[in-house]
Amino acid sequence: MHGRASDLMPETYMDAKLIIIGIIAALLVLPAAAAQVSLERSLPDEVFEGSPLVVRINISNSGTVSEDIAVEERVFMPAEYVEPKAPKVKMWGGLSVEYLEWNLSVGPGSSETLSYILRPTSPGLFGFPPTIVRGKGISYGESGQVLVRCVPDGKCDPGENVMNCEDCTTGIADGNCDYKEDDRCDPDCEEGYDPDCETASKPASDTGITPTTPPKAGENNTVYLIALIVIIVILLLALALVKVRRKKPAGKLKTVDRE
Repeated sequence: MHGRASDLMPETYMDAKLIIIGIIAALLVLPAAAAQVSLERSLPDEVFEGSPLVVRINISNSGTVSEDIAVEERVFMPAEYVEPKAPKVKMWGGLSVEYLEWNLSVGPGSSETLSYILRPTSPGLFGFPPTIVRGKGISYGESGQVLVRCVPDGKCDPGENVMNCEDCTTGIADGNCDYKEDDRCDPDCEEGYDPDCETASKPASDTGITPTTPPKAGENNTVYLIALIVIIVILLLALALVKVRRKKPAGKLKTVDRE
């Protein structure tokens, strides 16, 4: 009997181990299956300065239990707040950041839609960082951007450029490099980025180096030809001199009688 019991112990131990692993796996999967919150934010591609900009955030819970969450939306756009009237402010990365916050409960298999309205006060391309959702964990939405266009008034004002305002033309100092071939050198472009800006036309004082004109291919060939002729002539003269010395008869030696 003792031998049979000892033989069964490894099998019993393995069965218990498998049961424990199964329980742990079920506990890990259960919270994820119980509450599955997802979010989607909708933004317009562009809007005019001073016009209402409506942002909507859709929160969905595809799980089987309710989820209490806090939604945080950070705003990095110069704008007036229409709804809600004022944002909250906190320090983030050493900067004072405006943000909106909602606390809500989303039931199983249901969704909620949040929205806010801004009125942009400056043209430009502005980014929206990911929406933050805090519940049993922290999740993030996707980032986005909106192009705020100017209201045309016939003049290119500060902050306006050819990308966000039809009052501005290419090739002017507006803080934006247009990269366009328009026969105008854009002063906002770095060297080599605007096809209309030629490096050769820049004054020497820009770089501190006096530009030099490289020799043409024909001039190089002429120099090489002259050098080759000179070398050949020198060699011919040297050969001729050697031949002359070989042909010249040796002089007779004078004998001097000694007394």
